Amino acid sequence: MSAISYHATIDALTLSSEEGQGDAQLMRIFCERTMDGVGRCIIAIAPGSYQAPKLQSDVSLSLDIGNGSHAVFTGIVAGVAASATATRIEAYDRLYALGRMEFARVFENISAGDIVGELLKHCDAQPGAIETGPSFPSFALHPGPSALSHLRRLAALCGWDVFCDGKGRVNVCGPATKGNEHVFPAGEQVLSLDLHRAVPPREGVEVWGEGAASTKGASRSHWLATELEAVSARATVTPVGEVQVDKKTKTAARSRHGVLRSGELATATVKAIARAQAARRIRGELTVAGAPQVHPGDQIRIDQLPPEHSAEALLRGVSLRARSVSHYLAAASGFRTRMEF
Repeated sequence: MSAISYHATIDALTLSSEEGQGDAQLMRIFCERTMDGVGRCIIAIAPGSYQAPKLQSDVSLSLDIGNGSHAVFTGIVAGVAASATATRIEAYDRLYALGRMEFARVFENISAGDIVGELLKHCDAQPGAIETGPSFPSFALHPGPSALSHLRRLAALCGWDVFCDGKGRVNVCGPATKGNEHVFPAGEQVLSLDLHRAVPPREGVEVWGEGAASTKGASRSHWLATELEAVSARATVTPVGEVQVDKKTKTAARSRHGVLRSGELATATVKAIARAQAARRIRGELTVAGAPQVHPGDQIRIDQLPPEHSAEALLRGVSLRARSVSHYLAAASGFRTRMEF
């Protein structure tokens, strides 16, 4: 591997691997961006005469292993702690700010992607990859829950994930939006591998809506109906990841959503939820020699596994979608990257 270089700005503080360009000596870095929480970055620097960063100030970090600089984190300072041996700076990505803001509005005849766009615009957050998704005749975001809570509930309904990229842009998309593909040879870059085939807690997925649009016409979507079979849909995922619609199962994860006013909308929703479930048939983690070019949503393949390896049959012809990507950099342990699926 080529020499590792880094560049970080934290408020007025600059950290750089270039000689004479940094304001302090870097001790270690941990940063994580994830679909399953809020991204965070922890940077420890040696004591010095520099001014400690202010809370809520901007943070950016890029890493390079010789194939170009890659932005791996952008966020804001959430905590600064000083000790006799180090100054520890903790930062969170843009989702942290969305969790502290509120957004309430009623929409009519709007797509899920446009709702996301309006929410991010209100919260002054930069959008990344945003899928269009289904269109709703009406959709209400009530006061009380945070903007992040609204965003995640809408994303779950559409089979999407919410995460930030390395430049701080908010991505709201599902497995259909494929990131870059990365191949890691087992005998060269792979440091550890722990994978298993996931068994869903329920055999299928069911969604139920409300209204009489499917039986009385679109103009009756607001009517209350006693028979809801027409605004319901079900799906299951086969062992090879195929989504089968309208297949009844003994057990199903059921959910009810008042915004689903037609059978077509219920079917589109259950397909998206099942596809998201299918994308996680294989779960676990992979640690490799530092790879700053990997981001959540990217497709990961592991190459050159021996035929007798227990994971060879599991991974044959399969790309894994990275849900979390963590980078660790320290003088003692070097640079490594951990991906979770």
